[in-house]
Amino acid sequence: MAIGARPRVALILGAVGFAFFYWLFPMFVHGVVENAKSQMNNPMYAQWLDQLMERRFVHASELAAWAILLVCGGIATWKALTRRSVTDAQGRDAGWLARTLARLLD
Repeated sequence: MAIGARPRVALILGAVGFAFFYWLFPMFVHGVVENAKSQMNNPMYAQWLDQLMERRFVHASELAAWAILLVCGGIATWKALTRRSVTDAQGRDAGWLARTLARLLD
């Protein structure tokens, strides 16, 4: 969606995607985990659930947030500097680069 948009729209999409996946979704997951932990009798299972959700969902969501921000920022920069459209192949390459950089930033 950001590939076909103007640079400003791509930046806004990146910021909204980052905010959702970096703050809102992890807050939702933490709320669900806390609710489930309050209903558990064994504290060992509660700790295990907390670690599992943190590693599986929250960590992956934060990586996705950085990737979204980097891709949209890259697309916006490309469009602002060149005034040309980004091809599908260039969009895929930017996505790969953003995922790689997000992993390195972690």
